Amino acid sequence: MVLLKSATIGSLLGSLPGTGGAIASFVSYGVAMKTDKNPEEFGKGKAEGVVAPETSNNAAAGVSMIPALMLGIPGSTTTAVILAALVLQGVQPGTQLMADQPILLYSIFLAMLFASIMTLVAGRAGVQVFTLLLKAPYSIIATFIIILSLLGAYATNNDLLNVWIMLLFGVVGYLMKIYHFSIASLILGIVLGPLMETSLRRQLLINNGEFLSLFHSPITIILLVISVLIIVVPIIMDKKKAKSSNTN
Repeated sequence: MVLLKSATIGSLLGSLPGTGGAIASFVSYGVAMKTDKNPEEFGKGKAEGVVAPETSNNAAAGVSMIPALMLGIPGSTTTAVILAALVLQGVQPGTQLMADQPILLYSIFLAMLFASIMTLVAGRAGVQVFTLLLKAPYSIIATFIIILSLLGAYATNNDLLNVWIMLLFGVVGYLMKIYHFSIASLILGIVLGPLMETSLRRQLLINNGEFLSLFHSPITIILLVISVLIIVVPIIMDKKKAKSSNTN
C-alpha cells in the first residue's frame, strides 16, 4: 500500500510544472509516516521509510516530462537540461508536438522505458556492493557527508554566507530531531514556500486581490480537501490508537 500511494503521489506531483522528484519524495515520506501505525519507527530503518520516497521519486521522474514536452515548462532540473537540448535541436515543445513529431516522442518514451529497466537490473546487481557501505564506521560516512554538504553550499553561489547558513540549520535540525519535530516538513516548506508565494501573488494580481478566486477552480478545491485530510486523518488515528491503548 505504501508503494501504491507513493507511486500515485509521485505521478501527480511530477506532472506539475516546477516540482520534481525532491518535493514528491518529501510529501510521500510525510504521508507514509503520518498514516503508519508506528510512525516512531521511521528514521530507524523501517522499510516503508525507504520505499515511500524512492518510489515517489522514480514515479515523478517519468511524468515530469509531461509539462516539459507539452507546456515547455521543465518539471525538474533533469527535464530542464533535456528540454534545453531539444530546443537546441530545433524541437518546439507544445501541444502540437505529438502531431508534428510523433516518432521523436515515441523514441523518448522508449528510451525512458529502457532506462527504467536498466536501473532495475543495475540496482539488483549492485545491491550487494551498495550494502557494503553500511559496514563502514558512521564517523567516516558522516565526515564525507559534512564535507560534501559544505562544498555544495559554497559552490551554489561561491559565498561563505551559504556555508554559515547551512551550519546554522544543521544545529536547528539537530534540535528539531531531539524534540521530535518533523524535519521533512521543514524542508518541504523551504522548497515549496517560494513557489507558493509566487503563485499566490500571481493569482491575486490577476483577480484584483480577490481571495475567494482561490476557490473557483475544482482542482484547487480537491487539493485543499486532500491537504485537510492529510492533517486531520493522522490526528483521528492517533486519538483512536490512544483510546484503544487506554481501554486495554
